[in-house]
Amino acid sequence: MGPCRSILDGYYTSGRRCGRLAAKKTYEDFEIVKEPWTVYLLDDGTKLKTRTTMNTMWYVIKGGTQSHTYESQETNIVLCHPSMQGRKDTTVRAKEQLEKNTEIEDCRYEVISEEPTEYLMEDGTKVFIYRKLCKISRTRYNDRHGNRIYLYSIDESSKFDSPPLGTCPTCGHDHSHDHSHDPQ
Repeated sequence: MGPCRSILDGYYTSGRRCGRLAAKKTYEDFEIVKEPWTVYLLDDGTKLKTRTTMNTMWYVIKGGTQSHTYESQETNIVLCHPSMQGRKDTTVRAKEQLEKNTEIEDCRYEVISEEPTEYLMEDGTKVFIYRKLCKISRTRYNDRHGNRIYLYSIDESSKFDSPPLGTCPTCGHDHSHDHSHDPQ
């Protein structure tokens, strides 16, 4: 599992720093198989919806080993129950201030759906991105729309299923000897 990310009112900060790759990136096109929402329903009636959208996919070959990686964008929506709405507040608060003013430290919730996002790369590799809620807290503050501010951490992990070497990305068969898809 990857690192948890703290998301504050639609913005996230990540504790990890991306290192620079010494090997050359080879970008690949990909198709969206599905990009479903991961949905959680809190005990107070608020709904949290989150999903990942892949922006760029590439692979690097370093030391004879090919590894895939991607850049993605998170979309997070908090649909506050009317009982969690109040006075609009445009005050900008630091993460530390929000953390010190939690009303409920560890909100209870029900998982409505946790399907992975799925993509198909042009080489036939299937990419699955999983999102799972680690923790959600409710603060005492409202945002500029009057909705309660929640702090939450989401774990994101990915899985790459590459086809065996020699597998044709067009039809999925091994044509390493018959060349049936070669141009005439």
